[in-house]
Amino acid sequence: RRATCASPARWVAKGDVCIVPEHGMVVVDSAGASRDGTYAVRVGDHQRIQVSVEVMRAPRESKWAWPPGTKVSYLSASIGSWIDATVMSFNPSTSTYNLDVRQEANPDNVRPRC
Repeated sequence: RRATCASPARWVAKGDVCIVPEHGMVVVDSAGASRDGTYAVRVGDHQRIQVSVEVMRAPRESKWAWPPGTKVSYLSASIGSWIDATVMSFNPSTSTYNLDVRQEANPDNVRPRC
């Protein structure tokens, strides 16, 4: 059973932080995902690149955590694939997300939904 989120629904958006393996922490520089499933992100001070949602992950620090209502995809071990989910809250003590489909989800298993 899915939990109910009182926060307004939102997508990962401009100004949000994501983790990208080859670049570390990046800042989203586009209003949303493009049709090909990529986001424009800023790497360093001036470089802007397109990154696939498939490699993007949720931040681990509460300062950058995605807020409740953020639409994400979660890699479910029991199903063995990515499923739609919504952020309910962030747990600063464990650096995990409570999603409507999973409590204490590891940020490595959470990415933007496109």
